[in-house]
Amino acid sequence: MAITLFKPTLRRKDMDNALSCMVSDRVTEGPYHDELVSETNRFLGTAGGVALCSYVSSIVLACEIAGLVPGDSVLISPLAPIVYLAAFKRLGLAPVFCDVDQNTGLLSHEEVDKAITKNPKVIVLHHTLGFVPDMDHFQSLGLPLIEDISQALGALWKEAPVGSFGIATLSSLSEENIITGGGGGLLLVKKKQDLQNLRHIIDSSMEYVKLFNLNAAVAYSQIRELPHFIASRQEIAGVFSDALHRTRHTVLVQKEGGVNIPFSFPVIVETSVKDARSFAKKKGMDTQMAFNESIITTDDAIYNEFPNAKSLLLRCVLFPLYPALGRKNVETIAKVLQALP
Repeated sequence: MAITLFKPTLRRKDMDNALSCMVSDRVTEGPYHDELVSETNRFLGTAGGVALCSYVSSIVLACEIAGLVPGDSVLISPLAPIVYLAAFKRLGLAPVFCDVDQNTGLLSHEEVDKAITKNPKVIVLHHTLGFVPDMDHFQSLGLPLIEDISQALGALWKEAPVGSFGIATLSSLSEENIITGGGGGLLLVKKKQDLQNLRHIIDSSMEYVKLFNLNAAVAYSQIRELPHFIASRQEIAGVFSDALHRTRHTVLVQKEGGVNIPFSFPVIVETSVKDARSFAKKKGMDTQMAFNESIITTDDAIYNEFPNAKSLLLRCVLFPLYPALGRKNVETIAKVLQALP
């Protein structure tokens, strides 16, 4: 059986909450939505928020909280998920792109400083593959930040959790992310005034559907165990990094001042991507191009305009990394990385 690229970190005892929802016939409505939001707030130090059935709707709502109106522009990485384009289109927003740092996969400071001249109203910081940008620099720009910590929940910048710097924080709850609810998205806000506005928008609109009790129960069981899961991911990443260090291939680098969360194991392939992935497949493991569902894949103009993002699109391959791998699979993947052609 192949080692799958992503697997939710769910243990048998973690399913007790979900089972209680079904036994009590409270699958759609129940207490776990509020428990999930409360526990995540405690972890991040935010004021409050909501979990929705749709990640796209969470993005739309975050933009509304930021005060964006049709015609406004938003600065975002070309390596951010495609779903952002759907959210921007719904609101009539204009994305502004700039290139990334080839060593981190995050927005380049120099390119951001140039893009600011196009007068974006908000900067979206998608913490790509769990890496953390220089939050001091972005805060110094004087623009509101929307953070997306789907791949970086638990990461730090100078001991403060990512997700605590923006006016709004997003986290997708899809299967591949740090915590999952089987889909949907979390939206958290920092200020009490924004929380009041958030509640008013939800109460006055049929567009936003809260995450079902059953899904929230699954996510809640994981957020409570997040420190343990983070430690496990970091330990496995250390093993993989040591193995890859003996090859010509490289990895993305975390900026000084930040502590990243290993979201799978991204490898910058310095030889043939096709050969590297074929080798891994023969050894019984799934891999995936890291940015095959990113904005840069949707438009030739974007693809050709940003060389660093293009290079990472073509060369960055994800290998499995998650707490449920088990020792045997960790050893197998390490051997493959060490021998990667």
